[in-house]
Amino acid sequence: AFEAATQFVGAASKAGSLSDDQLLRFYGLYKQATAGACDAKKPSVFDRHGRAKWSAWQACSMLSSSEAQQQYVQLLAELSPAW
Repeated sequence: AFEAATQFVGAASKAGSLSDDQLLRFYGLYKQATAGACDAKKPSVFDRHGRAKWSAWQACSMLSSSEAQQQYVQLLAELSPAW
């Protein structure tokens, strides 16, 4: 279900049907699910987009990979029940 959900979110992102906040939440969960805890250096204050992505990933750091995958699918089901 996680792989299908990531494909759906990718298409929805390109279509512009998700807000920036929603996309950041998906990003954080995706990175935690696929790469584990965030060990990247915090981006510069001048890199607002990079910093927002880093913060979204950091916010998910307490989750295991499987928990992040479950929350990703659950978030998608809440936002788009018919996906």
